Amino acid sequence: MSILNFVMTPVERFGAPLGRLFIALIFVMSGLNKMGSYTNVAGWMEAMGVPGALLPLVIALEVLGGARPSSSAGKHALWRFCWQDSA
Repeated sequence: MSILNFVMTPVERFGAPLGRLFIALIFVMSGLNKMGSYTNVAGWMEAMGVPGALLPLVIALEVLGGARPSSSAGKHALWRFCWQDSA
């Protein structure tokens, strides 16, 4: 086994699930940030012509949508990443 195969195997195994996790974290953190500065974000939305009453929906979509895998393929990848046999 060459050193390149030794290094690339963990990258290939964990790269895609970690990438998905980090992308999901972008949405979750954005939603949590909106909760922290609710009045500022609502005012900004109103200034851009979007009703501020939609902000709770936006926050829920970002936090809940980012926190769960949205497809069966995503659920399967999460399951394989978390509970995969080490053999």
